[in-house]
Amino acid sequence: MPQASDVEIAGAGYMLAPGDKSYRRHQAGAFARRSGRVEQTAFRGGGRQPFQLGGELESGWDGLGVRSVYGGAGVEPWPARSEFVDTIVALPAPDQRASAVVAGDRVYVAIGNRLYRTAGLTAANWQALALMATIQTTATPPVAIPILDLLRYKDNLMLLHGPGGANFDMRIHNVGTNATGVWVTGEQGMVGVGYKGQFLFGPGIAQRKEELRLSLDRYDGAIQFKKRNTDAPIVRMAAALGGVVAASRSALLFFNGEWDPGSATPAVNPSWSGDLQPIVSHGSWTAEDDFTFMLSYLGRVFTWLGGRVVVLDQRGETQGLTPIGPEGRACYGAAVAAGWLVVALVAHDGASELWGHDGAGWWRIRREAPGGIVQLWPAALAGVGNRDLLVFRSGSATYDLYRLIGRAGLPAYADAGEWRSSLLDAGDPSTAKGWLVVGALFASPEVRGATGSVDPVGIALDWSTDAGATWVQAAAATVTPGRSFVLSAALPAATSSRHLQLRARWSSVADWAPVLSGVWADWAIDDAPAPRRHWSLKVSARDRQIRRDGAAEARSGHRLAGDLWGAWAARAVVAFKDVDFDAEPVTRQVRIADISEEIPKGGDAGRWGESVVALTLI
Repeated sequence: MPQASDVEIAGAGYMLAPGDKSYRRHQAGAFARRSGRVEQTAFRGGGRQPFQLGGELESGWDGLGVRSVYGGAGVEPWPARSEFVDTIVALPAPDQRASAVVAGDRVYVAIGNRLYRTAGLTAANWQALALMATIQTTATPPVAIPILDLLRYKDNLMLLHGPGGANFDMRIHNVGTNATGVWVTGEQGMVGVGYKGQFLFGPGIAQRKEELRLSLDRYDGAIQFKKRNTDAPIVRMAAALGGVVAASRSALLFFNGEWDPGSATPAVNPSWSGDLQPIVSHGSWTAEDDFTFMLSYLGRVFTWLGGRVVVLDQRGETQGLTPIGPEGRACYGAAVAAGWLVVALVAHDGASELWGHDGAGWWRIRREAPGGIVQLWPAALAGVGNRDLLVFRSGSATYDLYRLIGRAGLPAYADAGEWRSSLLDAGDPSTAKGWLVVGALFASPEVRGATGSVDPVGIALDWSTDAGATWVQAAAATVTPGRSFVLSAALPAATSSRHLQLRARWSSVADWAPVLSGVWADWAIDDAPAPRRHWSLKVSARDRQIRRDGAAEARSGHRLAGDLWGAWAARAVVAFKDVDFDAEPVTRQVRIADISEEIPKGGDAGRWGESVVALTLI
C-alpha cells in the first residue's frame, strides 16, 4: 500500500515543506587512520627484565651471546668461547663440585679427590690442567677422600673434606713447595673462608652443626681455636662487606671482629672480638641447592635462594634479600671473572644456561638444549691463557674457555649472537595494529674490533607476531667493517597483531662486529566506525495538512510539531520511513539529533497552527 505521507516519523505521517532544500540524505563513517612508530634504543638493562606489555622504552626481553656496549647505547656479540679437551681423571658433575681459587701465580682447581693447577697467570696459551695431589687413604685399595671446597688461607690453600674419620681432617696445600698435608689434627670443615690471615669454618659434625670456629695464631706459633654458635647449620660463607657473611639454613649472619694472639708475659690468652650479628632471616630452607654460591660483587652479596639469584644490599635504606636475576630449577655455581658475575643454572624448561651480570643487567651467555650438555661450576681464570672463565661440563673432560674482555689484541666476540625486543604494542596492548615497516640500525662512532679487519659479518632482522613462537626474516645483509648499516623492510599487507617482537642476529663473527643501536616498527590502526545515515529535512506542521493520498491530516499543526519536540526531548529511538519507502520498504530506527521550528507569522501561531520544523535524523 503506498505511503500516505512523504515520510513517517514515530508512526505519524509528515509532508516535506516546499522548497529545494527541504530534504537531504547522506552517509557518514569514513575510515580514520592512526599511525606511529615504536622504537627500542635502550640496552643497558640486559635481558629478562620484569615483563610488561608496552615495554618498548625498556631494555630488551632476551638475548643470547650478546652484551651491551657504550653504557647501554648498543649491543654486540659476546663473549669469545672455545672448547678444550683435557686429560683430567676426576670429572665434574652436579653432585661433584669443582672449586677454583687463584693462589700465587696460578689457578688451582679441585675436582673429586684431585687437586689440579693451571699454567702461570701470564701464559699466552691455555694448557691442560696439571695434577698436584690426589687425596686418598693409605689403605689397599686406597679410598678417595673428596675435596668439598678449595679456599685461600694466607698464601696457601685449604682443602675441606667435610666431617668424617681422621682421614677427613682439613688439609693445607703449600703452593710454593706443592706439598699437601693435614693442617691441624682433629679439625674438619664443611664450609669455610679465609679471614684476616685466619680461617673461619663450620665443621658440620653431627650434634655440632651450629658451631662456627676461628683459628688463632697464638703468640708462640701454636694454633688455637675459638668458637661461636649460630642459629642453624651453616651452609655457605663468603668474605664480603668488610667481614664475613655466613648463610645458615634460616638466616644470614655477619662477622667482622678482630683477633689477638695474646702473650706469655703478661699472660694473655688469644682472643676473638666481635660476634655473629644477624642480617636478615630468609625463611625456611627450600631446596638443597640454596646458597650453592655466595659471592661479593660490586659491593653487594649475591647468592642463590628459592630457585633464583638474589642480592643482599646493605648500602641503601631498604636492606635485605631482593630477587635480581634469572631463575631456574637448579643452580650449579657462579664466579666473578673479569668484572662479570657469571652463574650456571638449569632453566625451568630443562635447558642448561650460563648468565652474566655486568652490574646493570643480565645477559644470557650460552644455552644448551634440554637433555644435552649441562654447564656447571664456573671458575675465574684471571687471564691464564688469555682467558677469563672456565665452565665445566657434567661428566666430561671437555670444558669451555671464555674470553670476557679483549686481551693482547684478541677480541672477545662470540661467533654468533641474537637480541630480542620486548613485545612492542605502541602503548595499546588491547588493540590489533597493522604493522607496516620494521627496521634496525647498526651504528657506532668507531669501528669496533680488530683494526684493519676485512671479515664479512652477517646481520639479519626478524619479526614475530606470536611472542617469539615463530620468526620471519625481514631483511639480511653481509657487511664489512664500517660504522653504520640499516636493515629495513615492509611487512606483508595482512600483518596485524596486538604486539610485535623484533630480533636482530649476527653470524660469522671473527674479529669485529657492527653494534646494534636501535630497532623500530611503523604501525597504523584504521578506525572504521559503524556507518550511519543522516537525514536533514524540513516538514510542514499545519492544520489540515493535505497528505500524498489527498486526505487531510487529522492532527493539528501544534500536535504535529509537538510530537517531534517530545521525541527529541526524550532522546527516544523512533521508527522512520523515508520518502522512498514505497520502492524500498525499510523501516529504520533513528534518533532526532537536532530540531528547530520556524513560524512564518508569530501573531497567527496561537490561533492557527502553521510552522516548518527542521530535523536532523541519525
